[in-house]
Amino acid sequence: IFFRNEGKEAKELTLEKLTAVSISTATPEIQLPPDSYPIGCDVKPEFQLPLAEYLLSRRIDPIDVRAHFSLNPAFLNRVILPCYRNGKVIFWQARALGDVKPRYKSPGLSKGAVLWGYDNLWGDMRKPLFITEGILDAASVDGVAILASTMTASQEEVLSKNPRRKIIVTDPDKNGENLAKRALTLGWEYTYLPDGDANKTLQLHGPIYLAFQLMKNINSSKD
Repeated sequence: IFFRNEGKEAKELTLEKLTAVSISTATPEIQLPPDSYPIGCDVKPEFQLPLAEYLLSRRIDPIDVRAHFSLNPAFLNRVILPCYRNGKVIFWQARALGDVKPRYKSPGLSKGAVLWGYDNLWGDMRKPLFITEGILDAASVDGVAILASTMTASQEEVLSKNPRRKIIVTDPDKNGENLAKRALTLGWEYTYLPDGDANKTLQLHGPIYLAFQLMKNINSSKD
């Protein structure tokens, strides 16, 4: 297959080139922790209740985020938040309730192009796409989470291909400052919230105030 640019030599788009791009943004399917079940099922409701109450206390619907729990001793009392792509699990985070170390468990795989919220990428194309560090923040704004304080090159590739207006929601720390700079470098925008992160703002003030502050504090200038 050839594409010709006026005044330039024709370039061949080879299978190898197509495969290289595909591999860089690939997200293989993985398994959830052993003995995992969706919150809301009929299995061991006494194990589910504190996890569901925790999410609801943060104004997150366990069903909306497809939260899970596990009967495996290594994952008891942890909310399992899967990352899906095309209906397949590609990553997960298991967050402990209470003062337990480590707070988060994950598959231990390189995140690569993994995002939480692939289903949200192609939502209402008229609305901006909010990009957060954490899953609960992304769930609070119907956005996507990068699951860290920095983006991988593969995540940037996936997000850059999306035509929506992209706005990174930064945390009030050095990592947030670095993410804001990266957003501007990529030609995106960033915003911030006076009360901290998106989920905290949702808990304190509700969705209308959250939406207002997100849009009010958008910055697209390097100044």
